[in-house]
Amino acid sequence: MRIRHSTAAAVAGGSVVRNTLTTSKSVEKLSSGYRVNRAGDDAAGLAISEKMRSQIRGLTMASKNAQDGISLIQTAEGALAEIGNILQRQRELAVQSSSDTNEQMIDRSALEMEFQQLTREIDSIAGTVTFNTIKLLDGSFARSIEKTLPHATTGLGGSKTASVNNGNTEPEWVISSGEGVVIDATPVPGGAPASWVIGGKDLTWLRDEIANTIAPSVVAAMMDTFDFLADYSGSEIGVGLSPANLPGSTQGYASWTLSSNNDIVLRLQIDSSYLNSITTSTGTFVSAEAKIQFDNLIAHEMMHLAMAVTTTRGMTPGLPGTVPGDRFPSWFAEGMAQAVAGDMGWLRAGSSPNPLTATSSDAQIRAALAKLGGSGMGEYGSGYIAAMYLGYLIGGGGAVTSSTIANGIDILLGENADGKSLNKIINERTGYADLNAFAAAVRTGNAAGGGTNLGVLDFTRALIAATDGGVGSVLAPLNSTNVYATVTPDPSETFLKIYPGSREVVNQYPDDFTNINGGGTITDGPPVNTPHDYTQKVTSPHPQISGPSSFLGGHDKGLVFQVGANQGDTVTLFIEAMSAAAIGIAHSSIGTRESASRAITETNTALLIVATQRAALGACHNRMEYKISSLDISAENLTNAESRIRDLDMAKETTNLIKNEIILQTSLVVSAQANAMAQSVMLLVS
Repeated sequence: MRIRHSTAAAVAGGSVVRNTLTTSKSVEKLSSGYRVNRAGDDAAGLAISEKMRSQIRGLTMASKNAQDGISLIQTAEGALAEIGNILQRQRELAVQSSSDTNEQMIDRSALEMEFQQLTREIDSIAGTVTFNTIKLLDGSFARSIEKTLPHATTGLGGSKTASVNNGNTEPEWVISSGEGVVIDATPVPGGAPASWVIGGKDLTWLRDEIANTIAPSVVAAMMDTFDFLADYSGSEIGVGLSPANLPGSTQGYASWTLSSNNDIVLRLQIDSSYLNSITTSTGTFVSAEAKIQFDNLIAHEMMHLAMAVTTTRGMTPGLPGTVPGDRFPSWFAEGMAQAVAGDMGWLRAGSSPNPLTATSSDAQIRAALAKLGGSGMGEYGSGYIAAMYLGYLIGGGGAVTSSTIANGIDILLGENADGKSLNKIINERTGYADLNAFAAAVRTGNAAGGGTNLGVLDFTRALIAATDGGVGSVLAPLNSTNVYATVTPDPSETFLKIYPGSREVVNQYPDDFTNINGGGTITDGPPVNTPHDYTQKVTSPHPQISGPSSFLGGHDKGLVFQVGANQGDTVTLFIEAMSAAAIGIAHSSIGTRESASRAITETNTALLIVATQRAALGACHNRMEYKISSLDISAENLTNAESRIRDLDMAKETTNLIKNEIILQTSLVVSAQANAMAQSVMLLVS
């Protein structure tokens, strides 16, 4: 009896404890409003909830960041609107001063006074407009140059060398064209300069002539001839220069390396024995002919390097998603280089291995063309004819002139650099199915021009006749002996600038630029943002307009807005410098009719720059507004999801509390009765 009554009391007491604990938890939940107050309430739910809370708070702050970004953009855009108003007034003044109805000393002086005051106000606005003490229009957040330059890198992960001229190595990773910025070119640190004492002769004079006269003149001539290279003017792309013992009969060698740390190294090597053979001990060339051929050699190699920078999908294999057929055939790459250098003796009477003249028979010419695609004559001599003929057909045909051929080559390489494959260009421009079909027709001597265009046999004879006495380069009249006869040496040009004191020059591209453009032989590349129109050759240089075609991108000088809850969820905004110098009117004047007339164009260009920047700001503004809406919706939905995990169902828990209180009160009564029964038994026993 004692054991039974004691067990009942214990059971009743345990129920009281459990019900008290359950009731206490219900009270805690109701008082806090949370279903999960500690990890013990729901371990997995707590972990999920905490992760969601961090995301919610991040999204909320990101939305605030985006709102602050809009405020910054509005500040900058408002200042640009005022600069635009000033420019409109300056243009109005320029138009007024351009008319000779104004008296020079009084009227134009008054107009000039207002014009210059407005210029100073533009500088004042550009230098003082701030947001939270951050100057916005002084160029602090501009891209590193004032023009968009089409080049970038992709496929990092090691170092491979690609031979442009005579090598056989094929890299896994390549350079590619795309929207990019100027390259910061510096000699490789610690790289010992190459010795230019060759055959007992000090050839420092030749090294300096290459760096200061020949190479810059060739580059200037190339840029003057090929419109698609004009966008590179001023770009700091360095080329290391050194003598070397090159294999076989190779005289010059252009190559490049792309390293794992996003560097590209360009090199120009010239065979030491060749250098020794063309120079005297007194610091001159052995003959005028030796000087001409050496200039042509430099032109040949510089064209290789120019194509390596601009049309690299075809110059180098291995781009992701491409096939071996994307690479240009050797005859095409060498033929294009020969078009710039000239035939270099491959076709002239008495030359080896296959002399041709303007009166050569069809059979003789067919024998030469049949070698197209082979080595030696097949790469250089026949490659030269094929490349020149391709330029001739695309350039419009008719008379065989350097301008016609150069125009066709410019169209071909320009459209290829903008992403179109050679096959597509040739099909659209010449009617041949593709490059192989064109080459096959040339190789058999059956390529026909049609209409006023010469067939390849007659073209070859006309080409040889046109080059009589000259080198046959498209950079000058075909009968000129100088490949850069039409330009003045320009040592200041930094596109493919020779660094004579260094074997190698590091050209580092900015991080995160992985745009890939430039077509191959059979595969198109992504088109650039603002493709050129190569239908008609533009003879005047591109206007020097500041500001890239896109102001949102991956360069570390831009304003970066954190507009997401996670790392990397950012928007980068570039704001170009808007000073008078940056927009091109710092030296504008309307004090004379001539200067006022020029000022009309200069203010037009400045207005375009400002309008382009305002458009970029507006685009980013709109993006931010959509981003804020997206962030707020995400935060709201995530809050609802987190609430279902963490928050309390008040009605359900109130019911649980009432139930638990009833059970608790009942268990207390039962426990009291059990204890009373035990006491009664003890009294009976005693």
